[in-house]
Amino acid sequence: MPVPNTLARVDEDLTAGRVPMARQRLRGLISSYPQDLTLRRRLAEVYRLYGEAPSEPWTVGGVLAGAGCLVGVVAFLAVWVIGVIALFD
Repeated sequence: MPVPNTLARVDEDLTAGRVPMARQRLRGLISSYPQDLTLRRRLAEVYRLYGEAPSEPWTVGGVLAGAGCLVGVVAFLAVWVIGVIALFD
């Protein structure tokens, strides 16, 4: 079944309250077209709209963890560069 027809059926399923069926159709499309990011966004939207995923993709803990990793990588690179410079000194 072509993607537009399947997306129309997803909309019909959501309107009729058949959320699990709509999610299954979207997962089937994603397995057939893994490079299509709009399908993944649509599935994430369905999960968010029906309360089965966090409404915000970013959390404070996630941002702080990312910042901590960045600081660690920068510190590692600084020590590495200083070590390389010391070799040629």
